[in-house]
Amino acid sequence: MEGRPAVYADLSLRFIVSGAEGLMRASRASGLAGRGDTAGAAPSPRLILPTASVLEVTLIPELGGDSIVSAPTAIDAGASEVPVSLTEIPYGTYTVKAEAKTGAGAVLFMQTATGIAIGSNAVTVMLNLVPADATALDAAGASAIDIPSLGAGESRTWFLAPGAGLLVARSVFFSGLGPDSMAFLQSADGKLVALSHGASSRLPTMSLGSGNPAYLTVYSGSSAVPASRAFPGPAMVAVPAGAFQRDATAATNISRVSAFSMASLEVTRELYLRATGSDPSAAIGSSGMSDPVQRCSWYGAIAFCNELSSIEGLEPVYSIIGSTDRANWGAIPTSSDPDWNSAIANPDANGYRLPTEMEWMWAAMGAASDARAGDVEGGINTGGYSKGYGGCVEPGTAIDRIDDYVWHNGNSGSTTHPAGSKLPNELGLYDMSGNVLEWCWDFGGSYPSDEVLDYAGPSYSGYRVTRGGSRANSSISCAVASRLINVAPETASDSGIGFRVVRETTPTYAVRYDPNGATSGSVPVDSNTYSEGSAATVLANTGTLVKSGSAFSGWNTRPDGTGVDCMPYGGIVAVGSAPLILYAKWLDDYSSGNVGTLKAVPVGSYQRDATATNITRIRQAYRMSATEITRAQWTAVTGWADPVTGYSTGTGDPVQNVNWYHAIAFCNKLSLKEGLTPVYGVSVGGVPVDFATLTFAAIPSGAINADWNAASADWSANGYRLPTEMEWVWAAMGATSDARSGDIVAGHNAGGWSKGYAGSVESVSAYASVGDYAWYDLNCVNPENKTHPAASKIVNELGLYDMSGNVCEWMWDPYYGVLPTGMVDSDSAEGRGLGAVTYRVKKGGSWNYPYGWCAVAFRINESPWAVGSSVGFRVVRR
Repeated sequence: MEGRPAVYADLSLRFIVSGAEGLMRASRASGLAGRGDTAGAAPSPRLILPTASVLEVTLIPELGGDSIVSAPTAIDAGASEVPVSLTEIPYGTYTVKAEAKTGAGAVLFMQTATGIAIGSNAVTVMLNLVPADATALDAAGASAIDIPSLGAGESRTWFLAPGAGLLVARSVFFSGLGPDSMAFLQSADGKLVALSHGASSRLPTMSLGSGNPAYLTVYSGSSAVPASRAFPGPAMVAVPAGAFQRDATAATNISRVSAFSMASLEVTRELYLRATGSDPSAAIGSSGMSDPVQRCSWYGAIAFCNELSSIEGLEPVYSIIGSTDRANWGAIPTSSDPDWNSAIANPDANGYRLPTEMEWMWAAMGAASDARAGDVEGGINTGGYSKGYGGCVEPGTAIDRIDDYVWHNGNSGSTTHPAGSKLPNELGLYDMSGNVLEWCWDFGGSYPSDEVLDYAGPSYSGYRVTRGGSRANSSISCAVASRLINVAPETASDSGIGFRVVRETTPTYAVRYDPNGATSGSVPVDSNTYSEGSAATVLANTGTLVKSGSAFSGWNTRPDGTGVDCMPYGGIVAVGSAPLILYAKWLDDYSSGNVGTLKAVPVGSYQRDATATNITRIRQAYRMSATEITRAQWTAVTGWADPVTGYSTGTGDPVQNVNWYHAIAFCNKLSLKEGLTPVYGVSVGGVPVDFATLTFAAIPSGAINADWNAASADWSANGYRLPTEMEWVWAAMGATSDARSGDIVAGHNAGGWSKGYAGSVESVSAYASVGDYAWYDLNCVNPENKTHPAASKIVNELGLYDMSGNVCEWMWDPYYGVLPTGMVDSDSAEGRGLGAVTYRVKKGGSWNYPYGWCAVAFRINESPWAVGSSVGFRVVRR
């Protein structure tokens, strides 16, 4: 069992260097690249490594030992990846460290990956390199980036924290780049998210996912680039549905508004310029390109909305003379135009548009989040209309703190200021009062006299509404109720008029979990909401639901289990057009006429050892025989002789003198006897073994057998098999029913690995009561010196006998000197055992070994051909 020979495997590493050209072509084909992305520009042959020429790789053993350093590998110009092959790497778990360097040895790009397991088979690992010298920006510092000048072939990278302003919008835009410049976005692990070429680059961010960090890199190309800038598209804020009072006449002046999303900032000059190709703003009266656009007519505002919608792959809202294509509208009119005045808004389009006046007012007062005392009563905002400015929490019409929130004529210095430079209101909307007036969709007119839903103004008046006051207006004009209803839509001479955009909010639905007959525990809670067609991550049984006589086996879309199975730990479920309920699914205990009761073992997760990050996820429930297979069961199932030894008290004792080959043969024999599909396949000399007619004498014993060592397992079969080591450990510790105080944390078994024996409730690895649960050397050697009848000790929490002691139990797994590290799924190749097949794993201790072997974590190896009085097995099945 000891002295296992050193074994080796080959490792093939692939480091992604370029290869983004194909992704960019796919983006263009799907319409995501958008207008102005210079589709004709030639991609750089050295996207991520413009100046690195050598790649060096180091393997660091995670359990100690000498590092392995590869010879430097040249990075060929134009290569899409760099392959590095390492041969005869000793089995183990490694950290891979890669560095791409210049010829002078400066590290430009790197990647580190932990938990790379080298086992019996050749391993291929693909890693994406990331810049080594990135400037870290927190969320507050990454709302925009001023990019310094870059020499030819130079690049700069920023690491953007989760929630960065550049990442919460749908796009990152650039100004001032050169014709062969490039910008690209990588996720934190180096995967390429988006790439764009040329002076008008744009990076879509939606595939990055919300709340994730990213690397943003700008590469100058063959020409020097002067100072430039990265800035986001509109960052949208959800505005909930609700109702509010429009003015002091309370009886009939209630407006109800459906949910929508509104840009947190007024549209800036730089964003308007990027979308439309022009900036109507006057230099006088503006402090810079991050100020709100001004001198923009209502016509110019709706044109911008359609332009930006098209760029971002959204459906434009507005149509003029029957077309949503901005190119068909002609030049923006400078005088009243009947065709533009008759613009039609498509309420079902998902693109950008102007807010209605009622939407604007509801958002400005803070909607249902209005923080001013007394404004919201009975779910209706009855007082927000009287606020002196957006964000106000002062009583009545007081405006003592207006300068904290508003640029008006008393503090602006006769100029606009960067959007978002004052405090936001309760919804996170900036400049809802002041800086610039904002166009609304509505024709100007009196308020309606009745309660209204999604009111969008009168049918026609020749004027459009503006709201919010500007840097040139007095503080009175910045009040939430203040409105200008007589502004001509062609007005483009007023340096105090701009706008912000809104979008329709896609309806969202909740995912709820139902205990479906559980006798104790609680369901997990998903606090997110999901749009139709989106995917929700399936939650684990964090509330430790339990049902007597059954085990939790996942979730299903129907209570009777006939719907769609939804498995935790990596599973996702599609959300439709209604709230979704996932019902707990239960696997019942099973009674076999041949081997007795099989206890159901639930889905769950556990910590394998003292390292908190070494987690096993059991993603499929299973049933395990309550006892070790007995001598009587062996002969009844197989028809073979009882391989009894002198170390057994009777036929009710566990079977002994069976090797691993015998154990898998028994499993197939039992499956056939019960009409189930056998799990194991063995071919001898290329001929499949017929387990129905297989004799005991035909099974190898006493020497290694390559054909039987190569046995395969059909993991989808419903027949009997040996447990994997990870399944056995999970069951031995009691799974989610582990009764020892402190082991279970939010449904995760963090402490059961340290039990001194299966069923223990003693602290750490204490073993004072081990004799109540296990037959081991001190209670077997004297006087019997034998095994004892199965199930003659106390069961563990799952109802399993002799998980510690009586006989050691064969596992399916090849014996690997150390367990893997990190997160491992039990149904993965790694979770079913890595390493050479020369040895197999045994667990549980036996009658003739000390109590230390009874510990849940104890493991040992054995030759699969070996037999002995201390080795038996138990079975599992689906």
